[in-house]
Amino acid sequence: MSQKFSLVTCFIIFNVLVSISRADEICCCPNFQVKLKMEDPDGNSGTMPVTDNVGEGYKYVAKEDSNVMLSCDLIEKDHPAVKSVEYVFLKSYQMPASLLTLDTTNVVQLCGDSTDSTCTMSNVKYFANPGDDKESSANQIYQCKATITLIDDKLVKLWSHTSLLDVYVAPTYAPTQSFSKDDILEGKGYNKFECTLPDANPPVKPNWQYSPDDSNYEDVFTGRAARVAVLDDKIPSAVENQFSRGDMVLMVYTQAEDNGKFRCTGNWDPSPLTFEDYTNETISEHTTSSSTQSDNGALTLDVLSEIPSTTVFNVDSEVEFTVYVKDTPGRGIYQDVVYTWYEKNSEGTFQEMTLPTANGDLATTNEGRTLVVKDPFKYAASEFKMIATREVTGSDAEEAESAVLGPITSCNFCSKDSIRSYQRMVVYYLRRSDVFLDK
Repeated sequence: MSQKFSLVTCFIIFNVLVSISRADEICCCPNFQVKLKMEDPDGNSGTMPVTDNVGEGYKYVAKEDSNVMLSCDLIEKDHPAVKSVEYVFLKSYQMPASLLTLDTTNVVQLCGDSTDSTCTMSNVKYFANPGDDKESSANQIYQCKATITLIDDKLVKLWSHTSLLDVYVAPTYAPTQSFSKDDILEGKGYNKFECTLPDANPPVKPNWQYSPDDSNYEDVFTGRAARVAVLDDKIPSAVENQFSRGDMVLMVYTQAEDNGKFRCTGNWDPSPLTFEDYTNETISEHTTSSSTQSDNGALTLDVLSEIPSTTVFNVDSEVEFTVYVKDTPGRGIYQDVVYTWYEKNSEGTFQEMTLPTANGDLATTNEGRTLVVKDPFKYAASEFKMIATREVTGSDAEEAESAVLGPITSCNFCSKDSIRSYQRMVVYYLRRSDVFLDK
């Protein structure tokens, strides 16, 4: 059979989710596929894939100041029907409604139009807000486009899937801070223990431990889970002048369980990258002792911290939302706090959930303060909130309400519609080669 490309009939499916703009061969059509890859051109494992398949999306990580090579891999680029190929590499700090194009202000072109299928970025930089410097920030969303000129001078334009690049920056620790908290009143509503976390990407997590004698340390939640809140992520504006990310709040102080030493160690996980010279270090230490007097003062409910476990999920992963509230638990006339979780329904109002759900895809842990979403794809567009309530003998009940948590997204920079954006499929029925695709 002749392989004269201008006489064939082709049916081409462009699949934005997969990468892939794939041509299913009926006669002798080239099976074009485009995939964007990232790697360390120096072979130092400075760039690694976190997820690199259809179901989990595409994400890479690189060390700051390393080099990252982008490769626009075109399958069947050597097909006899191909005259030439030109490549374009684009990046954006926002997920677009469709493909990355240069007619939008947040898209930057890299390396220019070229017949070279690779583009190397040198000394990549991390910006907490990539939009502050879209030219210099490397932690953005990337896509490549291949423009194929056929032997009859018709054009085929294929876009790759989008890939997220995150840039890791190791923390630099200051000397350990030491504090003494003496004569704490028995039953005091709350006590704040500071832990100033160093800047890093991904963020350093606080790891709080306790020892009665500065020897054998255990997790701070052991034996006091209902009385401890470790603050991370979002601190509500109502209390942001009182508390900071990393702080540990110990509530209703109990001499028999709390006298001793609390310490906070930084917990930084750069996997899958390896930082040979990095070790987690102790940030602060707090020695505590109690008073012979008791605190019987008022307790006040306030939301302290709202923590999503992740904004990037895999097929089989779980997503958690944690809300910490002070002052808990109860004492005297103040009853223990009850945590109730709500989900926004189709009418836009929040409805109380019965947890765990019948099939177990939603449940709570951590004394009811953590909502576990075991099927993040099912609940990708869902929004939740938590309301903490407490009865007070002889007075009105207290209530504290969290901010809206969610929706779950598959990308650090994506909008709430990102899942649907990734799943968008555009189908082209091409009956004649002279209208092959010239858009």
